[in-house]
Amino acid sequence: MKIVHTADWHLGKIVSGQSLTEDQAYQLQQLVELLKDEAADVLMIAGDLYDRAIPPLEAVELLNETLATINLELKIPIVAISGNHDSSNRLNFGSSWYQKNGFYLTTQISQIFKPVTIGDVQFWLIPFFENLEAAAYFEDSTIRTQEAAMRRIIEQIEPLMDRSKRQIAMAHLFVTGAEPSESERPLAMGVLML
Repeated sequence: MKIVHTADWHLGKIVSGQSLTEDQAYQLQQLVELLKDEAADVLMIAGDLYDRAIPPLEAVELLNETLATINLELKIPIVAISGNHDSSNRLNFGSSWYQKNGFYLTTQISQIFKPVTIGDVQFWLIPFFENLEAAAYFEDSTIRTQEAAMRRIIEQIEPLMDRSKRQIAMAHLFVTGAEPSESERPLAMGVLML
């Protein structure tokens, strides 16, 4: 199975008063071409589809056009999760009927425990969540960190795994204590360091 993994599209981003939508449209067209050239079986989007909870209309249209091209025209299944920049409630709209076309979007903790199976792979989609959200979902006030929440999530996922399939977990979380590898480099855009 050939999987293309992406994240942090941040559609609708504005830098120094300039919309990046035209540049983002070009980059997404390059992604579509890559998916065709590579004959991809699945596209993964690991959160932050939008740059803010209420994106501009042109960003919504760009996402809609891109996902329709990939999923409906090219017939490539998409597995996606919401990130900390997305509005999980807004992004969740329509997610139950998207699945009928092979577009799987997880935005809520409650959706994590139903894996998406494509071919011989089970995908576990773990969207961004706040610590209080996890504590409320599990009814456990001792959950105060994403690490504690992830431990609980993994404990619940493990018995649900189909061990005859490959397992992929995709999450959008904050990580502390990590060190960049030699392949990492700072990203500069104008005078903004990312």
